[in-house]
Parts: sequence; C-alpha cells; structure tokens
Amino acid sequence: MPIAGSFITAASVLAATATMPPGLPKWARQVALRLWAAASICLAAAGASAAESATVPSPICVAADLRLVTLIEAHGEAQDVAPEILARAFFTVLEARKACNAGQVEAAMKLYEGIPLPEVMPRTQ
Repeated sequence: MPIAGSFITAASVLAATATMPPGLPKWARQVALRLWAAASICLAAAGASAAESATVPSPICVAADLRLVTLIEAHGEAQDVAPEILARAFFTVLEARKACNAGQVEAAMKLYEGIPLPEVMPRTQ
C-alpha cells in the first residue's frame, strides 16, 4: 500500500541527480541513484508498517494519564512533594502507559490508581 508522496517520481530522480557533483563517473552516479531509490523504498515500507501497527490508547487510560501528569507537574511547581516521590510517580506513569499500549487497561488503571499523590493545595496570598 503506497503512502502519498513516498513513491519515486521522475521529478525526485532529476532532483537527486542534479545535486551530484559534475565530475562523478557514470557508474558512481548509477550506484548513488540506486542506493537513493532503495532507501526511499525502505523508508516508505517502514512508514507503512508503522502506520498499520499504531494503536489507539483507551480513553480511560488517556484521562488517567493526563490527570496524573498534570498533578506531577503541579507538585513540581509547588515544590510540596519530595523529588524522589515525583520521580517514582513519573516512572509509574510510564509503566502504566506501556500497559495501556499493550491493551492491558485494567493493569494500567491499577498502576495509575496506585500513585500516592494528593491534590495540590492552592496558594493563598
């Protein structure tokens, strides 16, 4: 399945050959052009396979992740929680993301819920 703009066109071949040094032997131009074409095909195939394997995380995971990342950032700004606790919370969020991306929503939610961060108290002036 070709991706738009990922196939080799006559214009792209002309552009590639126009940037080669003028004194380059004919065989070197052919080798360079073939390498360029092979790289283009490999990149197009890699892009297609990456697009096919992309997963959409669960909305529940996205909401929990957003809430906790925002909470970690707020505690970091308020400096009311030890940095070690925030670091541990952040790495737990990363583990929960991995579980969500693997389709293990229940395991991810247990990880998210196990992060012991209180809500940030607003500062009074």
